[in-house]
Amino acid sequence: FAQGEERAVNSFRDDIAAGPAFAKVEEIEEIVLDPDPGFTDFRIEK
Repeated sequence: FAQGEERAVNSFRDDIAAGPAFAKVEEIEEIVLDPDPGFTDFRIEK
């Protein structure tokens, strides 16, 4: 899940598509929705 300015989200998507070294990204699913104002911070969850 990513939400932010269009340019930043596009850059994030491009980084994910490239993937880490020695990995192969086969598919990225992108669904464009209206922004949710309830999200005000950033964190990475594993």
